[in-house]
Amino acid sequence: MQMNFIELFAIKGELILLALVLLLLIFVWSRSWRLCEQFGVTPFLGSSFLSIGFIYLSSLVPGILGVLSPFISQVSFFILCGLFLFFTKQYVSKQKVYPFLEEPKERITIFNTKVDLIIFVTGIILCGPFLLYIKDIPLKLFDPHATLGWDVVSYHLPAWIEFYQKQSLWSVLGPYQSYSFGFELIGMFFSQGFHAHWGLLIAHIIALALVVGSIALVCGAIFQFNSKYSLGRLLSISVLAIGIWSITAPQSFGAVGKNDLFMAACIFSALGFSMRLIQTNHLNSASKKLYLIVIGICVGLGISTKPSALLFLGYFPLLIGVSSYFQQRQIKKALFAALFIFMLAFSMGGFWTLRNLILFGELSPVLTSWGLNTSVLANLNNALLYQINGKSILVFMALFACVPSLVMPLIAARSQKIYTSWWVVFSFHCIAMITFLITPFMFQKGQFELRLAAPLFLSASVIYAFSIMDLATDLEDLIKRVGARIRRLFLGFMIFIVFIVIAVAWNINSIGLPGYEKIGPHYQTGVYAWIQVQDSPLRIFAVGLRPYGLYGKNWNNTVFYDLSNETISPVEEGKKRIISIVLQFRPELILIADNPFASTEEVNLNATIAWLNLRSDLFKPVYQDKSVIGFAVLPKAVEILSSENYQNIPIKMGG
Repeated sequence: MQMNFIELFAIKGELILLALVLLLLIFVWSRSWRLCEQFGVTPFLGSSFLSIGFIYLSSLVPGILGVLSPFISQVSFFILCGLFLFFTKQYVSKQKVYPFLEEPKERITIFNTKVDLIIFVTGIILCGPFLLYIKDIPLKLFDPHATLGWDVVSYHLPAWIEFYQKQSLWSVLGPYQSYSFGFELIGMFFSQGFHAHWGLLIAHIIALALVVGSIALVCGAIFQFNSKYSLGRLLSISVLAIGIWSITAPQSFGAVGKNDLFMAACIFSALGFSMRLIQTNHLNSASKKLYLIVIGICVGLGISTKPSALLFLGYFPLLIGVSSYFQQRQIKKALFAALFIFMLAFSMGGFWTLRNLILFGELSPVLTSWGLNTSVLANLNNALLYQINGKSILVFMALFACVPSLVMPLIAARSQKIYTSWWVVFSFHCIAMITFLITPFMFQKGQFELRLAAPLFLSASVIYAFSIMDLATDLEDLIKRVGARIRRLFLGFMIFIVFIVIAVAWNINSIGLPGYEKIGPHYQTGVYAWIQVQDSPLRIFAVGLRPYGLYGKNWNNTVFYDLSNETISPVEEGKKRIISIVLQFRPELILIADNPFASTEEVNLNATIAWLNLRSDLFKPVYQDKSVIGFAVLPKAVEILSSENYQNIPIKMGG
């Protein structure tokens, strides 16, 4: 009883500390929001990364010093956040407010063209996988047994627990400790005191929100509310880009506990902030410094999460430095901007690289020993790399996006802001492609590991969204010129295509009876799929199954059925019924399901099935899984049963 009291007291203490942490986090978030809003930085993403940066540093610094513990992490968080609130209180209140985006000169409606509305609806439809996924996330927060990925339970969490036990980030006893664990430090910050991993789910939710925000930020930076585009068009393209990403990257957003999504959100947000900084020449020096700080934090968090982000550590300082030089023609300010981003980013996330170089003398023993052999670049001579499948098609489309990203600035040269933005997008996509080629473990067992290429798919989604919008706009102008008849003809053709696609999809994917192949915690049956691939029409007597799936792919089978398997139990009653059915309905196949498919309580069918097996002159086993057993009725069964003078009792199916 004493131990239980101590444990309960400890839990109450952790709850109090967690409440204080969350309360302080709200104050920091609010202050960061006002800070970003007044200095023209995207409030949501800016305040998010500033707050996440404090969470990360609260565990990183104690871990480097060898005093890592839940209490020390929380105390560090209180100190960092307290200093931030103290130094920004008066400073923020005296600053001039700068708008995040330039307001349009004329008031416009949300959707001022049909194309905007169609693109928006299309984007919502494409977001289906993402929306279906996130609807279940709140329930997972209250499920201690929610499924985690294999590598999450194999080395992500074990590695963090080792850091926690040794109180040091220098501990590398585990086989994969040479990786980067910034994401785990952020996620487990919330739940570490409870010895539970639900903090990773919180971090996963944050990563999902950051990805959506980063896509909207990049799309907004390309638009920048010029006279050509409306708020509705920006909303439509942002939703379409999110939808395209949703259908191409389910591995990324569906993997709870994995760090690929968070890394991509950090890097893509850095792209959006960089584009805004390049475009916003009206901001004062303090505003530009805040942009540099946020960009540095984003890149730093990215490289602290995955080593594959290291290539972007050179890209963003170079991008900001070069653009700053061309805008101001001052080499000192350009060098300052580039070095500031590099130093801040490396200070945030470079510890893991330095640690490995000090302890191992290399970036990572796992990567250099065999990880590099699984990169795309190392497998260019591997024939499996060029096999056509779903993943390879997605990879090709992502790589091909560099073409429209190069064409866009060429055809949009009339607007300098869009021209500059598209060159930035093109350069980012090229770096993402190079990262894709050299990232370890990208090509394993003859398949692409698409979640490792999350930044590439994010940029490709935005590029294709803008391309589709431009093509749709041009098509709308063409249709207006051609006339109403062509519009109706085109609409009819599109409807025809939709019906053709639906018909083909159902014809390919309708094998089985989804929803009834596995009921409750019981075993899944493959009998429906087996029936639907039989060549010849069958006469089937089914017991305890859902009859619809037994009519065959083209509904050629004749089915007689009892929905409950209690009709063939006990054995004497079962024998009489089966014999009567064979004599009256002449089935060629008998299928008997176990209790998962019955509508009544547990029924023992062992004796009845044993009798069917004993009568090898009448029945032959042809199918069996853990839920269903099937017997072929032999051709002479009716003749044999008739000669044995069994009483043929007229029966009605269903009991």
